[in-house]
Amino acid sequence: MGRDSVVKSQRVCKLKVRGFSSNVSINLPPAYTRDFIPLDRAHIPTCQTANKWKHLVSMAQEIPPLLDCGVGLLIGYDCSRALIPRRVITGGDYEPYAIETDLGWSIVGSAPQRVQAKDVTGFCHRVSVREVPPITPFAVIKALESDFADTKPGDRSISQEDICFLQILKERIQQNKDGHLEMPLPFKARPHLPDNKRLALVRLKHLKRKLDRDPKFKIDYVRFMEGVFKDGDAEKVENQAELGKVWYIPHQGVYHPRKPGKIRVVFDCSARYEGTSLNDHLLTGPDLTNSLTAVLCRFRKYPIAVMCDVEKMFHRFHVSEDDRDYLRFLWWENGDTNSEPSEYRMKVHLFGASSSPGCANYGMKHLATQCEKEYPSAASFIQKHFYVDDGLISVKSVGETIELVKDAQAVCAKGKLHLHKFLSNSREVLDSVEIAACATEVKNVDLNHNDLPVQRVLGIRWNIENDSFSFKVSLEEKPATRRGILSIVASLYDPLGFLAPVILEGKRVLQEMCQRGTGWDEPLPKDLKSRWETWMKDLENLERIEIQRCFIPDSFAVTSASVSSMLREELELKIDDEYFWTDSKVVLGYINNEARRFHVFVANRVQRIRENTDARKWYYVDTGENPADHASRGLKVADLIKSNWFSGPGFLWEREIATKQATSDLLVGDPEVRTTQVLKVEAARQFDIQKHLLRFSRWATAVNVIARIQRLAKRIRTAEPLNVEERKQAAQTLVKLAQQDAFQEELNTLSQKLGRLPCNHPLFQLDPFLQDGIMRVGGRLRKASVPLELRHPVILPKDGAVTNLIIAHHHAKIQHQGRGQTLNALRVNGYWIAGGSKAVAQYIRQCVQCRKARAPPEEQRMADLPSDRVDPTPPFTYCGMDCFGPFHTKQGRKDQKRYGLLFTCFCSRAVHIDMLEDLTTDAFINALRCFIALRGAVRHIRSDQGTNFMGARNEMAKALKELDKERVTAYLAEKQCDFQMNTPHSSHAGGAWERQIRTVRSVLSTVLAGSVGRLDDASLRTFLYEAMCIVNNRPLTVDNINDPKSLEPLTPNHLITMKSSIPLPPPGKFVKEDLYAKKRWRRVQYLTEQFWHRWRKEYLVNIALRQRWHTPRRNVEVGDIVILKEEDVPRNEWKLARVVEAHEDDDGLVRKVTIQTGDRKLGKRGERLIQPSIIQRPIQKLVVL
Repeated sequence: MGRDSVVKSQRVCKLKVRGFSSNVSINLPPAYTRDFIPLDRAHIPTCQTANKWKHLVSMAQEIPPLLDCGVGLLIGYDCSRALIPRRVITGGDYEPYAIETDLGWSIVGSAPQRVQAKDVTGFCHRVSVREVPPITPFAVIKALESDFADTKPGDRSISQEDICFLQILKERIQQNKDGHLEMPLPFKARPHLPDNKRLALVRLKHLKRKLDRDPKFKIDYVRFMEGVFKDGDAEKVENQAELGKVWYIPHQGVYHPRKPGKIRVVFDCSARYEGTSLNDHLLTGPDLTNSLTAVLCRFRKYPIAVMCDVEKMFHRFHVSEDDRDYLRFLWWENGDTNSEPSEYRMKVHLFGASSSPGCANYGMKHLATQCEKEYPSAASFIQKHFYVDDGLISVKSVGETIELVKDAQAVCAKGKLHLHKFLSNSREVLDSVEIAACATEVKNVDLNHNDLPVQRVLGIRWNIENDSFSFKVSLEEKPATRRGILSIVASLYDPLGFLAPVILEGKRVLQEMCQRGTGWDEPLPKDLKSRWETWMKDLENLERIEIQRCFIPDSFAVTSASVSSMLREELELKIDDEYFWTDSKVVLGYINNEARRFHVFVANRVQRIRENTDARKWYYVDTGENPADHASRGLKVADLIKSNWFSGPGFLWEREIATKQATSDLLVGDPEVRTTQVLKVEAARQFDIQKHLLRFSRWATAVNVIARIQRLAKRIRTAEPLNVEERKQAAQTLVKLAQQDAFQEELNTLSQKLGRLPCNHPLFQLDPFLQDGIMRVGGRLRKASVPLELRHPVILPKDGAVTNLIIAHHHAKIQHQGRGQTLNALRVNGYWIAGGSKAVAQYIRQCVQCRKARAPPEEQRMADLPSDRVDPTPPFTYCGMDCFGPFHTKQGRKDQKRYGLLFTCFCSRAVHIDMLEDLTTDAFINALRCFIALRGAVRHIRSDQGTNFMGARNEMAKALKELDKERVTAYLAEKQCDFQMNTPHSSHAGGAWERQIRTVRSVLSTVLAGSVGRLDDASLRTFLYEAMCIVNNRPLTVDNINDPKSLEPLTPNHLITMKSSIPLPPPGKFVKEDLYAKKRWRRVQYLTEQFWHRWRKEYLVNIALRQRWHTPRRNVEVGDIVILKEEDVPRNEWKLARVVEAHEDDDGLVRKVTIQTGDRKLGKRGERLIQPSIIQRPIQKLVVL
């Protein structure tokens, strides 16, 4: 329990299933294999199971018979297509039910057991699939890259980021007071990072669970962290860092795969939070690591060999003080995981930071460079013979070696680096090194009697006693598939190519599988499987091969040239002459060719050969004598030992080398010779200045950029500020470009001698002329003693980027005044825009600052009346509701506040008024109960959001916000009534009841004016009822009110009471029987129909007209930036908002939107104090910018 377990499984794709008696096939998602499925056959339902339940008898025959086999497939909910129920048969509360899917019938629930079932128990909290990553072309190339390398091993390209990395370290590397080399974190640009402390806490909780679960892991982890603090690599922090300049790094422990018990705590600098990580912002720098092959080759050069290691290399280089807060982490003081974690920060470069390898390598080479004069040999050792933190070197004599070791320790000590784990094939050298600095393998070895151990040197086994290299292959078990073969072939480590002939056979098997198109997870064909198994078994014989580490310097075409070049550069040998042999006459023809061109693959290799060697030094060798032929054909281990692979051909051991010349002419029709084709392409590229000028928002910026470009064109390289004359010339250049783009024909005409524009040309009245290539207004002011800009302004087109920038510049200079002043400012400054008034007006309409200051709120065509208002319905079926007040009454000796609650019928315009003792939810629900009891069932009630009150605005708004709207809605739902709230701040949407409240207030003011003394509750309620009666007696229409012959004006009371102030004549002819109660409904029905007839004819037609907002306007859209109109706030303080949702009505017009508002208030660290809020508003409260 509580532990993860990894189960190896095969992925199976393209499975299809079909029911026993179904014709429907279902494609399954990828399935995964298991050794067994924990399920007992006794749990499988059969037709006998169904017959035991009455409700399942009907489908018993649909269940297929139980076959004599185990369960082979489990289908989960990730294949919902197979589990969709088509029919369901249910039973009682505790009885099973049957489901029919496309695969057939199944029974779900407890059922009687046929036999005693075996207990099958499985515990699983979560299943996560971790698939083997797909094989990419890059992975294949990586495995075979040594066979197809197109560049020299020493060629390393350097990018601009690498140059920046080196520049940062060069400028800021220093030695601190403790003696450590200190370097900054090489940021691409200093970042502003989010606060990720929450992520670090979560990761620390996960680590705590792992530590508590594994005591040994906890002991090793705590010991490592104690060492970090003891060495001064980390420090506790108490202060709060500046926001955005701190980052918390999670950490985890990793055991060395070949050194049990040795743990290293790695900091996860790639941990992402809000889409970013520390490594995202760090430069990795160039690859400063020495070539692995070169270091190993130099290690074989001389008889005395030494190997050492830099202890905790990354941690020996410190981080600059101002960058350490980016390396914060959480840990428990004294390793007590039961205490609260504290904050620490690393002072050194981390294991896990992408920049650390580059910084450490740079620091090593920098330290060596500083000590070059004092310790030249040791400096060379550190610079050229280290591969990351492992140092390997071979020396001619024991004395030189001992001196080199001491000097190297002295150089490293200057930078607080410690060399340890020394190993050597010379016992005298090991005796000269302190025991503490020797490798663990030789600390307890008696150098006079015991053999020296076997140690790995950069991945190669070094038998120190015999001073030879040996091989031992330990391969992880992989499936015999194309994927598994690639993994095994790629894992064979052979940096010096000793085992190339043996490895070739494995590569051939992989090649043949690729040529046959075998899938990555398909098993090996039989003919290849035997070859593969034989080769795998032969790898065990590699232990028989031993190669002497030291060679004596005195004693394939591309590979030969590359190795020759590398040996000359890396071994620093004096080579008098070189000879190269190949057993391919075709290759000799390619090398000696001077006239022909080849395809890319051959051309790259021929070029490398000719760069590194002399073509005249290439000779022919028979295939039988060529040792390189073994690497191209492959050998078994036993044959490899007997071959000339390690000794070379016999003629090399002769006193004089006999060379064979062979004809090397190219064959006619050789497919590698490229035919020459000549194709001439000429492209005309047009520079669109208008497109580039659209990037600028300010005229001054555009002028500055053009001025800088003109400086560069004149080869003036200076960072001095631009002067007035340079800016003036740049402005004239922009004007010329704008005129050339818009007035090309006019410029051509005026450039001719006595050229004039035709009379019907729009610019004819300006009498334009050219001066210095710029078209100006001629006019009648030639003799005026005013500046040239006033006498002859520059003519600009009404459209274009230059014109817009100039308008924006002068409009801002006059503080965003109107069209006339802006146009005047343009002309005063020497610009005459053709159609300028229209161009300026168009710009001002789009100016954000002007819209903020003067733009009117949005409008939209008034919406159609809802059906509640225009369909005849019984009184108060659809109504609006609102509160008004307060009214002060006397209750005993106390003054009380009372409120009015008004309901208005949308159809008849009748009102109902009741008194509220307070604005609590209980009082409100009681008033609703009274209203429904008196007026009958209500289908729909509308109300506003309680913020649009004139009297006691703040008090009522606060009270109604606290009203339990959910409780009110629930009560009305029980009464089959919907409760709807209008959009906040949209008082026009509640005009039906707002107008009635004003009428009631008018009546009440008159009634209350006649009252003497303070009101009590009974008096106020009486006045409210009298006001309700008066309002309900008001006429709905006044068209015929002055006509004495017309009918009595229609009022809401006609429908509510079925009475009128003037008795109506009885309809129809009545007989004695009509007096009985059973026929009085005829009179009521008649009066109702008369009301609705007159309501349609006199009232309905009068409310059809829109009083304002007649024209449809542009809809407000998502993403629009707006300012929010507020009644009690000055306009320049209205909040900025963004539209996040637009709500369209049935007619496609938007009348309300959802907006997101922010707050400008920031804390001391720049953080936002108030989070953005999402609110709804009508468009009449918005100004679109």
